Amino acid sequence: MRELIENYCDEYGIPEEDKKVFVDLWEKIDKDGETARKFEAAREILLAADNDSYDLYSPLLREIDSATGAHEYTTDMLIFLTCIDETRKRYEERGIDLSIWRDSMGDVAVKYRECLAVYGIPGIFTKGWHCRFFVPNRFWLGRMQYETWVWDKPYEFHGIKMGDTVIVCHIPSDGKPFDREARMASYKKAYEFYRDLFPDGKMAVCTSSWLLFEDHRKFLKGCPNIVSFLDDFEVIVPNRNYEDGHDLWRIFATPSGNVDLFPTDTALRRSYVEWLRAGNRPGGGFGAFFIDGPEFFAK
Repeated sequence: MRELIENYCDEYGIPEEDKKVFVDLWEKIDKDGETARKFEAAREILLAADNDSYDLYSPLLREIDSATGAHEYTTDMLIFLTCIDETRKRYEERGIDLSIWRDSMGDVAVKYRECLAVYGIPGIFTKGWHCRFFVPNRFWLGRMQYETWVWDKPYEFHGIKMGDTVIVCHIPSDGKPFDREARMASYKKAYEFYRDLFPDGKMAVCTSSWLLFEDHRKFLKGCPNIVSFLDDFEVIVPNRNYEDGHDLWRIFATPSGNVDLFPTDTALRRSYVEWLRAGNRPGGGFGAFFIDGPEFFAK
């Protein structure tokens, strides 16, 4: 297991000092029989689940925190590092290209960097977000990530109704280009990956995100890719104003809600600080669009 942890850290660029944190924690767990049994039980719950399982196994991890003195964010990441190999085997069994496995496992490293930036702690703070990568039911395809979802809205969307299968996309904060070309290439990968689920060739893609805040058109300066992302979607539920500053950590890499402490080193951050200081609130939206066949990509 130590080798698995070290190999992941090396491949995904986790610094030596933090690699040591994860290795040391694993060895502390492994040397104590009762703690090791709890950790293995948590792994079994995660790997046996059909979907989200964090609430089922996290109580065991919190007992491990107490026994080892580790921060919960570090323990939460360690369990995923120890499940990498089992997930690869599942990809192989399902005939999924291992390049997709490699990209998808990279999400843990992305969330590690978010945790380090926001809290200064090696680990992850997004709780059960990663579980679906290990089932696996969430995949990194090109610039974005995707998973199947059953439409549960009390309204229809151009023929999509409650109970229908749709595809949800997620936008990882890996810093890679987010222009239209990169997005279209990712949508194409997703369409090819999921097309057997849609015999009529028509695939609905949806997302709920701070990126779908329609007021971005009013105040974002120097951020054309974020604004053009809005054009990909029909925003169905627009302009949810977040009373608690929800998702601002994604922009400013800080848990603080104090606008006076927000960095202004990018165009995005400067635009948001100006918007917030004018008395406005952040927001988001839920939107969807259709890929109606291969011709979609020739438009």
